[in-house]
This record gives sequence, C-alpha cells and structure tokens, in this order.
Amino acid sequence: MTGKRKQGERGYAKLYNDGYANPKLLHAMEDYPHALNVWFMAIMWCSDKLTDGHVDHDILRYTLRATEEDITALVDLRLLDETDGGYQVHGYLGYNTSREQVETSIELRKERNARYKAKKDEEKTSKEASSEDDETVSEPSTKRLKTVLRRDEDAAKTLGRHPEDAQPRTKNQEPIYISTDVDIYKPPLAPQGGETPKKNHHSRARHPLPDDWKPNPEARQYAADHNIDLPRSADRYRLWAKSGGHKLKDWDARYLLWLKDTKPDSRTDRGQPSDKPHTHSYACEHVLSLLNRQTPDTDDLAVNLAILLNQGMDGQTALGRLGLHDGTDGWEAA
Repeated sequence: MTGKRKQGERGYAKLYNDGYANPKLLHAMEDYPHALNVWFMAIMWCSDKLTDGHVDHDILRYTLRATEEDITALVDLRLLDETDGGYQVHGYLGYNTSREQVETSIELRKERNARYKAKKDEEKTSKEASSEDDETVSEPSTKRLKTVLRRDEDAAKTLGRHPEDAQPRTKNQEPIYISTDVDIYKPPLAPQGGETPKKNHHSRARHPLPDDWKPNPEARQYAADHNIDLPRSADRYRLWAKSGGHKLKDWDARYLLWLKDTKPDSRTDRGQPSDKPHTHSYACEHVLSLLNRQTPDTDDLAVNLAILLNQGMDGQTALGRLGLHDGTDGWEAA
C-alpha cells in the first residue's frame, strides 16, 4: 500500500512501557539526545510507511534530520542495526504491527463493510417491494370489490346475522364495500399447554453461546480436511466464549473463522511429526505454558511473546525481553 491512506487505515507506533529505565535509552538521553529524538522519529516513520522497521540512510539524513554522528551513536547503542541499503530499528516487530497484519486488517474491514452494505441494500429493496404490494392490495377496484353490503336485511343475511338484528340504512349512509378476493391473515395458534416456542440458536439478535452448542457439519468437515483436533478446538472455543462473556449473532460462522485461524496438528494421521515448522500464536500451547494461562487472550503480551518465539528466541529469553521471568507460580515482572 503506497500513497496517502484513509484516516481509518492509520495506526500507532508502540514503545515498551519500561523504556524509561532501559540503560541504552538512558545512555542516549544523557550523551546523544538528538540521536535519541531521531530514533523516536524513525519508529514513527516506519509505522506510518509500513516498512516493518526498515529505514534508508537518506531518510535518516534528509527526512529525519539525523547527522552521521547520530547514526553512528544509534548503531553503537544497538538501537539501529545495519542492513543492506539502510538500517533496521532494533526489535521493531517485537512491539509494532507488521505491514502484513495491517493490510490483512484493512481487507477484513472492507469485507465486513461490503457485507453490511449489501445486507442493508437487500433489506431496503425488500421493504420497497412489500410497500408496493400493500398499495396494490388496498387500491380500490371495481373488479375486486364484487360484493356491496348495505346495512339492511340483505346485508344481515350476507354477514350471517339474523334479519331481526339488522338496522335499516339511513338516507345519507354510504354502502360498506368488502373485497372478497383479499386473503384474511390469521395469526398462528399459540402452542398448547402454555409452552412458549424455543428460541432459535441462530437468531439475528446477539446472544451468548448456547449450552448445547456443538460444531456443525461444515465445521467438522473443515477440521477433518485440515487435520485439526476438533474436540480440543471446540473446548477452547467454549472456554473463550464463556470466560469472555461474548455475545454473537452467529456462533457457527464465528467458529468456522476460529478453525481457519487454527494451525493443523503437529502430527499427521499416522502419528509421524509434520515437516512443517510450528508457528507460534497467542493461542498456542507454548505461549499459554510460558504465561501460565489456561485460556488464550489476544493481549499485547501474548502476541509479542509469539512474535519473539517465531523469530527463533527461546522461551526464557523471550520472557526476559518482555521484562518478565518464569517464576514458580507463573511469569513475574523482572
């Protein structure tokens, strides 16, 4: 994505909270204050341009106003890493969103907006068609109004009343027109025994996950095709729904998305290890174990830990990088 972006497509650059106590930043603030300002500006520039932390030498010099001394100081302090054709902000992707994640989020939002607009257009068209039908039914027509009933003895007989109950029509009283071609709506009978009809699990109103929910045939087929442990995945889905108090319109559709975000099992059908390396995520067992969690949570801590693990960092080093260490009762602040 290049050029000027819409307001809703802009993001935010991120810094770790305890940066004020970082020795490298304190050193830079004391001895190289202008270089430290350049480093902050470089992070914002990378986030705005979606470069995943890469910045060219010319950008540093002529856009961010860095001197050669500033660049040398930042490299010496390992706040910048030298690369082919420029520099890389050290640890950028450990705290900031990648270009791929931003573009995926934007595309998903566009798809949601398109579905919402299509749904509203369909409702509007259906409402207009219904209004036209109502006008057609209520429009007077000599062909449809076949029976003219007057409030006299003949009218009483037509309506099934006794002739003696009929009242004579006055001189100025208009006749009553009734269409014999229009179907009379009859409301459905209430269920016997005073029972109320059960609510549909797939009602369009938002509702909690039903207690008797289970994966539908489409979800079961997808799990089988992609080698996903369906019982384990469904249990995690129920825990996520109950623990977060979530309310959705369509729990089956959301579970299908959940499955598509789930990585296949690390073993094939024959029980042999898969050749494909494991990709860590906020919900994988490694992240949950390191953070001593029972259920996944999409907070920054779990996401950043998964990113560091995917970069090849071992668990204890990754926890230390995030300012944590593995205590006896779970992770603690370092």
